[in-house]
Amino acid sequence: MPRKRFAREAEVDPFYDMLFNMLIAFVFCFIIALLAMNPKALKAGDIPSKAEYIVNVSWPDMNPNDIDTWVQDPAGNLVWFRAREAGLMHLDRDDRGRPATSSSSTASRWPTR
Repeated sequence: MPRKRFAREAEVDPFYDMLFNMLIAFVFCFIIALLAMNPKALKAGDIPSKAEYIVNVSWPDMNPNDIDTWVQDPAGNLVWFRAREAGLMHLDRDDRGRPATSSSSTASRWPTR
């Protein structure tokens, strides 16, 4: 008894081909979008240098002392822990020297005109 082969329907094959091609295109666009959205990773403690001058004060880790930085620009504006912004300067971080912090540093920066 010979087996009968069932022929595919001619109008269904192009639909599956088009559906598969659209799936490939969607996956390709999704991968490209993921690569484009991936931001550049920064190392821990990096300060983006968008300034002309950066003043960085550092001291040993686990030091219980609080070291305050006072920075004055040529115009007389003063930046310190109670006045974090003055003129074109700003204080990025004020570390109080508590043992719970991982690193001790204070950074202040300002751009030139």
